[in-house]
Amino acid sequence: MEKECSGPAGLLGLGPDRRAVVTAEAYMAKVRLVSTSDETFSDIRAALILEDGLEVKFALSFSEVAPHEEKNFTNYFYPGEISGHMRVRLQFRDANGRYWERINGEPVRELRRSSKASMESNAEFRGGRGVWKKQEE
Repeated sequence: MEKECSGPAGLLGLGPDRRAVVTAEAYMAKVRLVSTSDETFSDIRAALILEDGLEVKFALSFSEVAPHEEKNFTNYFYPGEISGHMRVRLQFRDANGRYWERINGEPVRELRRSSKASMESNAEFRGGRGVWKKQEE
């Protein structure tokens, strides 16, 4: 199992080695963030965009990425919650306080004031839908 992951309590438990283990049938989705910036970016939020346009929140255990850092995180979902081809939407704030969005490999675009306000007011988005569990090494 992944070093850092999230999922509902019914899907994840702790194994004898204190690592998170999947306890029921589950689907998984991974997000990999690689910073190419010389500055830290923060207030990171992620969502999976399903084929039908529905968005599923993706819980992250971190809210900031340092310059040239790579972060990986896995979320587990009940069968039927996610399926098919998905895209990942990332939203973040740069060191100058501007908000940005990137969907998969598309170019980064700046979020305007109304988008930023919507992003900030969505408190549930930050925590995602799961329970974060960090595995010990």
